[in-house]
Amino acid sequence: MAETLLSVNNVSRRFVKPLGWAEKLANTLGSKHEEVVVRALDDVSLHMARGDVLGVVGESGCGKSTLGRIAAGLLSPSSGTVTFSPAKNEPAVAGNNQRLARQMIFQDPSASLNPRMRVAEQVGEAAVVHGFVSASRMLEFVADLLLRVGLDATAMARYPHQFSGGQRARIGIARALAVNPELLVCDESVAALDVSIQAQVLNVFSELRESLGLTYMFISHDLGVVQHLSTRVAVMYLGRVVEIGPATSIFASPKHPYTQALLAAMPKIRSGHQQFVAIHGEVASPVNPPSGCHFHPRCPRAEARCRTEAPAPKISGDVIVACHLF
Repeated sequence: MAETLLSVNNVSRRFVKPLGWAEKLANTLGSKHEEVVVRALDDVSLHMARGDVLGVVGESGCGKSTLGRIAAGLLSPSSGTVTFSPAKNEPAVAGNNQRLARQMIFQDPSASLNPRMRVAEQVGEAAVVHGFVSASRMLEFVADLLLRVGLDATAMARYPHQFSGGQRARIGIARALAVNPELLVCDESVAALDVSIQAQVLNVFSELRESLGLTYMFISHDLGVVQHLSTRVAVMYLGRVVEIGPATSIFASPKHPYTQALLAAMPKIRSGHQQFVAIHGEVASPVNPPSGCHFHPRCPRAEARCRTEAPAPKISGDVIVACHLF
């Protein structure tokens, strides 16, 4: 059995919007304004083995990015625990800094690259600061990283605005690799790229996984991309994981009604006509989610207890599904 790299146990995350001065003043005059609490994650548990590619899917606002930031160590959970267990012989751990062994790659590489710094400094700076390479060897080190992601050494002297979107995405990957991570959290990392460029960057991810033994959490709206890249898939709805299991099982035989609806909504071309199957209803607000199973207002198979009782995760074959039907 593969060694567990990341364990997320009963994690919840709340974001609180405090009252402004106007609301506070109104409350002194008898109004009853309350702080707005967004329930981004609600009792999420999952485990990632070393070498996994976990695809995380779901509609906008379901908590995917919040889960990714917690997995990467950028956010702390409001409750629950996150255990990250990198290899003991890794330089990042030898330096007593597990944070470096988890890196996040964001959707827009332009926003995460400094427009005033050359690529060499942006990719190599962290490696020098944290002792992975000496300053005298930084250029050689950066050239090797750029080669790994399909760029040549001439890129080192240029600025971010001088590259295409696909090239900037590769630079972002190289920068993440500079501190020798074990886990990469990729949040919509190819969403802004053209389809042909997406394929090239996805191939880079696959090659790096094979050559460096990386583990990925891959967050995406694109189910086709997730199906192509992932070994396992977690399906989220309104802050909860409703189904998780091997990618082949999730896509071939989805069990949760939401997973079924999500896959049915994938565009399909049959008899020369493109068909779309929309999911019934609107996603509820994470400020005031439905009681019981959060999906019950949109579920065609909802039972009476779905409205009052949150389903516990159950093993069904090789997947775990949170649904009263199982």
